[in-house]
Amino acid sequence: MCKCSIVQIEFNINNTFVKIWRVIYMKHLFFKFNKYTFPCVVFSFLFGLTLIFVQKVIITNGIFSTNDEAYIISINFFDIIKLFVYSALTYCFLLILETVTNRIQILNAYKERVTNIKLFFALMLILLICWLPCLLTFYPGGIYSDTVISLAMANGTSALNNHNPILYTLSWQAVLSLAHILNQSEYLGLFMYTCFQSLAMAATGAYFLYSLYKKGFSKGLIILSLAYLGLFNIIPLYLVSLWKDTPFAIIVFLFSTFLFNIFWNEDNENKLFSRSSIFIYCFLAYLLAFARNNGFYVFVLFSVIIVIYFAHRKVKKLFYYSLVLSIILISTFSIIRGPIYSYLHYNNDDIVESLGIPIQQIAYVIANDGNVSDADLEYVNSIIPIDNLKNEYHPMIVDRLKWSQDFHKEALDGNVKDFAKTYASIIFKNPSLALKGFLLANEGFWDPTSQTSDGYVCNYMWPGISYEMQNKVQQWFGFSLSNDYTTSVKYSSAFFAWLVFGTTVLGFKRRHGGSYIPLIPALGIWLTMLIATPLAFSLRYMFPLVLLIPLGIANMCAPKYNNTEVSTAVEI
Repeated sequence: MCKCSIVQIEFNINNTFVKIWRVIYMKHLFFKFNKYTFPCVVFSFLFGLTLIFVQKVIITNGIFSTNDEAYIISINFFDIIKLFVYSALTYCFLLILETVTNRIQILNAYKERVTNIKLFFALMLILLICWLPCLLTFYPGGIYSDTVISLAMANGTSALNNHNPILYTLSWQAVLSLAHILNQSEYLGLFMYTCFQSLAMAATGAYFLYSLYKKGFSKGLIILSLAYLGLFNIIPLYLVSLWKDTPFAIIVFLFSTFLFNIFWNEDNENKLFSRSSIFIYCFLAYLLAFARNNGFYVFVLFSVIIVIYFAHRKVKKLFYYSLVLSIILISTFSIIRGPIYSYLHYNNDDIVESLGIPIQQIAYVIANDGNVSDADLEYVNSIIPIDNLKNEYHPMIVDRLKWSQDFHKEALDGNVKDFAKTYASIIFKNPSLALKGFLLANEGFWDPTSQTSDGYVCNYMWPGISYEMQNKVQQWFGFSLSNDYTTSVKYSSAFFAWLVFGTTVLGFKRRHGGSYIPLIPALGIWLTMLIATPLAFSLRYMFPLVLLIPLGIANMCAPKYNNTEVSTAVEI
């Protein structure tokens, strides 16, 4: 290569870097602070803070690490400097990603395509074909410990209770009844359930992909989304994992896609309160609130945000409709979950089930000799003897405490005020220790680099179950595909959470308006796990966010919220 060519290449490279620097530094680091940049700033700061804590957490024995095997190193002055550096780099990355997205989308007019119902069924069929080898490799599906209880309730050998959602148990009852009507065994009934949830997942995935097609997204993005849903092995592994988390994830995916179609632009928002949309919204809200117990709190959070959003929009009709509908639904769901379930003796859970993180924080402070008054120690001692607390406490799983023979759950029942008073007293006196206890108790839900096999997938039969799993592919064709579905590389729950959070804030920065609304349920799930998880690692609690990665990316790439015909190019 001649010297002049080398000089020209170097000049072009340098010129490119100059333009990038001009975009990031001159235009955006000295930006006018507003409501669209604020979420990106918050995201950057929180992610920078996360990167600091990632380096401070020491875990030597997984989820069952003792107090000496799981701890957090204190932050020093140099970490504060790194926090600002990490936050600035994260914000710069968001700006680069925004610029790249704008450049890529500049030629896409997002003109709505004609209806093509055949495409919907074709997409559904492609997904089912992609997943079929996994379904046959782990026939009839893996049974988890919680599912054993649901099966017992569905068969009538155990009383119904809402610890495992009643709706989930009733779905098992329906499938097993159908198997009985068809003179089939319960073993085949397990595979029928696997097939039903696979069909539901395929239909929901096809609905999302077809929505992209109808709204004029590029074929490349549609194909990439199809490949993700069809080929990412975590998804079919959850189809053969027979636990409540898979149906719940499908419902969240369906609800978010419905919202994605409604909150496409300001004109579309009016469709939310058409008769058909209200019926669909109420039905999906019911499924969300009752398919998993934290789903109710996710819906409450979503309802509050949507009411605030319409109030901010200052559109009285939409505000009043959303307010009235939210009050009706939340009140109805509360009555069903409260008085009605209690009357039917479905609410058998102890209050301790909702206090996992606070209990872990109190235990961490005491186990690490924090500043605790005699009165507070006396109260904690009435729940579990202090010496036993120190022996049984494991920072990353509360079950070791609450399942201890010396743990008195009845001391908490009906006495939440005293617990709250003691908790506030201990936390106020020991903020640093309390924060460390909190971060260890939910470590897998904020640390994007950490994950264990606990609650990851369930492509196996829980120990003690009489049913055996069969590899039908090996039986029929003489070879096995089980190695293609290995989970040796485990993705952190937090990895997917940060991706969804990032696409949400960047989508809002690019598009404005209500573009973030479809992803609020996903962020609500993440929030409930951060404040109430019983163990520090479990991908199954966060599986809905795995499904929503393509939707987050599509939402980020979509055009300006106020006018779908406006180009997504942003002047920089």
